[in-house]
Amino acid sequence: MRARRLCHIESLTPPPCLPLFVVVFAIQVLQLQHLYDEIEAEVNLVFDQMMFLIGEQMYEYYKNSASSHLLNGSYKDAIERVKGYKQLTIEEKRFTPPATQRHVLLLGRSIDLNFLLTSHVNHKLGKDIEAVLKRFESGDLSIIVDTEKMLEVVKLMHYRLSKVLRLDSYDLLFKSANADVNAKHMSGRVLGHLKTTVLEDLAANYSYNVYTQR
Repeated sequence: MRARRLCHIESLTPPPCLPLFVVVFAIQVLQLQHLYDEIEAEVNLVFDQMMFLIGEQMYEYYKNSASSHLLNGSYKDAIERVKGYKQLTIEEKRFTPPATQRHVLLLGRSIDLNFLLTSHVNHKLGKDIEAVLKRFESGDLSIIVDTEKMLEVVKLMHYRLSKVLRLDSYDLLFKSANADVNAKHMSGRVLGHLKTTVLEDLAANYSYNVYTQR
């Protein structure tokens, strides 16, 4: 998984017969409760790490795919001709099988993989929108186009991920990161930064003086 070879990611989900066999052997055959407790702890640790890695690589794949899709076609072709290989072309990977599973048996428990991945991706989307807004707030109006393009990537990524995961709406995620809590009036971090920049930078330094004609 760390090598990003996820062509057969659907095979990563644990077979239900193996954990159950281990439970039966530890409890009924060996009659050792502490052995079962150790097995359960190890299985939980491995499963948590596996879900984290699947979520991380799933999110990375959809982000790269959305970025490649929105990239100018002629620019992408020119870069790949210079590099000599398809550097900006994203190969298709199958994340649908694990993402749509809702009842995976693990040591007698039913686990909803869709819910776990949804929680992970929702958190990542919120962090990405937050990072875009922080970058916008740290600069002047010259980066407004870059900000718009980065938000387009996040929005397209959210649209594609929503086909396999039950994500919060993009508008809700954006309003949460933007601190837009007023339902009747426009507010939030973006508008606040725009007002400050226009008044303190644009109007102060780029206004036309009719007397000096400058």
